[in-house]
Amino acid sequence: MTIVIIAMGCGGKADKTAEGKTPVKTIKITDPLVYDATVIAELTHINHGLSAILDRISAADSLGILKQRLKTTKQLDEGIRILSALPAMNGNTNYRDAALNIMQFHRGTMDNQYKRIVEISVKKKPSSREEEERETLYEQMENTEEKLDAQFFKVRNQFGKENKMQLPEGGDLQL
Repeated sequence: MTIVIIAMGCGGKADKTAEGKTPVKTIKITDPLVYDATVIAELTHINHGLSAILDRISAADSLGILKQRLKTTKQLDEGIRILSALPAMNGNTNYRDAALNIMQFHRGTMDNQYKRIVEISVKKKPSSREEEERETLYEQMENTEEKLDAQFFKVRNQFGKENKMQLPEGGDLQL
């Protein structure tokens, strides 16, 4: 079976859509390992952006926090766009959809929980109530993310079995 995925233009000037986005170009993928690598690469890219926000918060870098939140939001939008266009592998989209669930969750947190966390974090002296609120938001996000990650790795393992291939263990990947 041949799978078609998205590839972003390399170098040079690319035409832009009305929304200012680079148009999607397709390439063929027939190897489930390449499909897996595409999904994992997008999730890893997003994870780096999320980690960078937390690094900026820890460093009390107010301007950096704001910039990184915007950058990560754009990365999430692009990752969602790329994964949404990733077709089914052998007629099955469960693996792609599990990755999309993680991305869409994080995208929602950018407009809600992270927005509030950033508001609190850029203050010179947040109140103890705001500090508690921030910790509660972190805990809520972490609880949801753990469930989504567990579901993702379950679906990923099933993807590997269906395609008769050994994938790296979930513990080897940092999502």
